[in-house]
Amino acid sequence: MKTLNTLIKLQKSKLNSLRTLISRLETQIALLEKKLTQLQQEKKQELEEYVNTKYSYILEQYLTVIDKREYDLNQNIQTIAKEILNSERKLHTEYSELKKYEIALKNKLRKEFLAKQKLETNMLDEISITRFSSNKL
Repeated sequence: MKTLNTLIKLQKSKLNSLRTLISRLETQIALLEKKLTQLQQEKKQELEEYVNTKYSYILEQYLTVIDKREYDLNQNIQTIAKEILNSERKLHTEYSELKKYEIALKNKLRKEFLAKQKLETNMLDEISITRFSSNKL
């Protein structure tokens, strides 16, 4: 039983670390999405401000750089989203393992209880038989 309790504690620890990891990854995605939104707003503002000015020749280079940064941010978001998906799958697997251990522990405790109950019943039967025999004599 001690080993099952240890396994259950270990599984709970794994689940907690996976939940923490998923939470951190979701925070990273939120930050990257915020940066992406800011970048898109900056791009829109620069376009409106410099589209038909004498600086429009530089605008094309700037837009190329911004597009590259947007692409990189989107790639990072997709990569982290895949990590989250994999971590969630692993979390599901680890949770299933935890439930198996908990069920095994519950069954073991139930068997021990039934065995103890049977032993007590047998002892009470022996006592009753002994009393009955001594009362007959």
